Amino acid sequence: MLISLRQTATEMERLQALVRATSEAYKLCIRSAAQYAVELDAEEARGFRERLETLAKSYAEEEERIRLIQSSFRGELREYRDLSAAQIERLRREVEAGAAAMAAFAGSITSHGANHEAKVKGELAHLRDISAWNDPGEMRRGIQGVAAAIESALEQIQSANRMAILQLQDELRMLHQEIESKRRAMITDAATGAWNRPKTEERLQELLQERDAFVAVLVRVKNYRRAQGRFPQRVVEDALKALLKRLRGVIGGDAPVGRLDEDRFLALPDTDPAETVALAREAAVSLSNEYSVQDAGFARSLSLEVATGVCERPAGMEAAAFLKRLEQLWGALGGG
Repeated sequence: MLISLRQTATEMERLQALVRATSEAYKLCIRSAAQYAVELDAEEARGFRERLETLAKSYAEEEERIRLIQSSFRGELREYRDLSAAQIERLRREVEAGAAAMAAFAGSITSHGANHEAKVKGELAHLRDISAWNDPGEMRRGIQGVAAAIESALEQIQSANRMAILQLQDELRMLHQEIESKRRAMITDAATGAWNRPKTEERLQELLQERDAFVAVLVRVKNYRRAQGRFPQRVVEDALKALLKRLRGVIGGDAPVGRLDEDRFLALPDTDPAETVALAREAAVSLSNEYSVQDAGFARSLSLEVATGVCERPAGMEAAAFLKRLEQLWGALGGG
């Protein structure tokens, strides 16, 4: 009987451990869905992330609560999918409208060109008729009239061409700006303005493939979860923006900085290892500090606890060895 009770207790403990592991896995799924959402619209993505983060925080192991959160999670995914589809459709219509405008523009140029060509041809035909006249005075006046008409047509052609070129240049400039804006949105973390995780990992892989030496600076906000529990999400994000501004001020404004997770950032400064180690130490002191953030017109003071580290990749070091070293250093900082 005693053995049976022990077996039952052991099974219950195993079951409880399994429930806890499943709960953590589901919360990780919710947070991952928020983190890797495609940002077609920054504000929509921000709201989506905030709602999913709230769901992850409220996750409980009670069956009814689990079912409610699962239903809410599916609803959030469905709504964000519909919003994204609508945004893509709007972009498609904008592209089609732009293409139609360019087609109309090209047609207008062709039409004006054809009109001017017909006018010049008509004047040349008139000039041939004048050549058959016998009165020199009439011929002179006729030739002068034809010359003036052709000169006027040429001026109109030149003016139309200048306007067409200027308009085309303006259209191309706006198109390039729109493309660059969309490109930046695809690689940027909307909350902080840093590179997002896919872009950061892409750049890291590029550096590893080049096999040259480089240094990575690791930054982890150790009290991120506690700050989330005390302050609105927007206040926390504004504090992170201020933190990244300080970080760039220490390691150099041109150094790329990416956000790997909610509380982890990776910088890739173009400095030698010894200098970077000193900069990382300076950053640790500078970043662990108070941040004053405006919230609805009121100043809020938020303290962030930051740990930093430096991971050096010597020239020729295999990528797998460096990535293993990087993960070990994240573990030492408490990230992962």
